Amino acid sequence: MEPFATVGDLAAGWRELGEAEKARAQVLLARASTAIRAAMRSARVEIDPADELQAASLADVACSMARRHMALGDSMVGVTQRTQTADGFQASVTTSAAVADGVMQLTQAEREQLGIFSRRPARAAMAQMGGPRG
Repeated sequence: MEPFATVGDLAAGWRELGEAEKARAQVLLARASTAIRAAMRSARVEIDPADELQAASLADVACSMARRHMALGDSMVGVTQRTQTADGFQASVTTSAAVADGVMQLTQAEREQLGIFSRRPARAAMAQMGGPRG
């Protein structure tokens, strides 16, 4: 299956990529696209090849996911929190444990952009009506 975005799409929306980064970006865009397909299938949201808005959103989200992983860098893999201090100034970064471990995850905003909405409100409403709880 083809990724939803190209390395050119990622570079155009972020920055110029070196040759080694382009190879990594290709792999990350493919992994992001697989994660998106799985999430959409799980949520029963169909991918419509004729829907240009959906296609643009799929590309945007794939690029965002790949960029998150590329921005983290190899030196931060497995690190969830990092603090640096110099000349009385301090900077602290906290990263999702899943991202630090290389897991491709959709943010809530990305899920909403793709039409993947949480089922919890529906379950809560069903529970109030005496339906299944979950």
